[in-house]
Amino acid sequence: MNNLYIIPTSFLLAAVLTAIFAPLARRAGLLDSPDLRKLHQGEIPLVGGLAIYLTIAFSLLLSDLSLNSLRGFFAGSVVLVVLGVIDDFHELSAGKRLIAQGLAMVLMGAFGGVYLANLGHLFDPDHALMLGVIALPFTVFAGVGIINAYNMIDGMDGLCASLALVCFGAVGVVAWAAADHWTLTLLGVISAATAGFLLFNVRLPQTTSFRVFLGDAGSTLLGFIVVWTLVRSSQGDDALFSPATALWFAAIPLLDTVTLMVRRISRGNSPFQADQEHLHHLLQEAGFGVNQALLIAIGLSLLAAAAGLTMHFMQVADAIQVVAFFVVGVLYFSISARAWIKLKAPLVA
Repeated sequence: MNNLYIIPTSFLLAAVLTAIFAPLARRAGLLDSPDLRKLHQGEIPLVGGLAIYLTIAFSLLLSDLSLNSLRGFFAGSVVLVVLGVIDDFHELSAGKRLIAQGLAMVLMGAFGGVYLANLGHLFDPDHALMLGVIALPFTVFAGVGIINAYNMIDGMDGLCASLALVCFGAVGVVAWAAADHWTLTLLGVISAATAGFLLFNVRLPQTTSFRVFLGDAGSTLLGFIVVWTLVRSSQGDDALFSPATALWFAAIPLLDTVTLMVRRISRGNSPFQADQEHLHHLLQEAGFGVNQALLIAIGLSLLAAAAGLTMHFMQVADAIQVVAFFVVGVLYFSISARAWIKLKAPLVA
């Protein structure tokens, strides 16, 4: 199929598959039920991941793109989608999920050849910091962290998919400036598939009675695609940007997850213990509606991505980008901690 039509076709296919899979999921019992932590109304089908993955796979197979470099992409994605569906049916332990995510990252690096060989020019502007023998283990560690960041932030309608789209869009801007048509087409297919699912995930009047969730299969899939995209685009002689810039493109999920983990560990709890202190919980606790909170989170993500793009095109040193990201992280942690203290403080008559 001509690549000119593959992107709108991907959008339509994702929407159609989502609409078809939703009633099938109800019959099969692939549903998310409300409980003390999940406050949505009714049982919601968990088929977003399946719809997105099948759309991407089908569209790319019909496209004119060379798929040889996508071996690790497809292999890792299949592992996460299959294990994610099993997890959505019968909740797996954190250990089993981490093993599956680690396997996906190993396939991405060892089988697909996409891994972090260097961390950019952090200490020497003329020489990149090479990882050598720890390249693959470091990639697995960092990749599993990012996958979990997107999985953990998937707690509000439209949030995980929208933040992934911001990342894909930022990479797309750099690819467009570099005239990298292969990457642009790939990101177009991925973004269109994600957007087609979003029609049934955002809280709109016409979708209130027909909503669909990503499920663990979908949130971990999108996290993996983000990892694959950022790693592939920041490595090699034809890298589009540095690993330091990549941090900014996935800033909100990363900062939110690190903040929560630090807070949980400081309380003596497991860093993987579920709670209701994510950014979207904070915004809703402050009185914002679901769609308002979603727009604020997207806005913050766009600001971070814009900062990363600005520093990239202005050729700001990698070390300065990392230091700036650390400063923003400290501010994020401090502001969110103060906000929670203020919101939870008892009212004084």
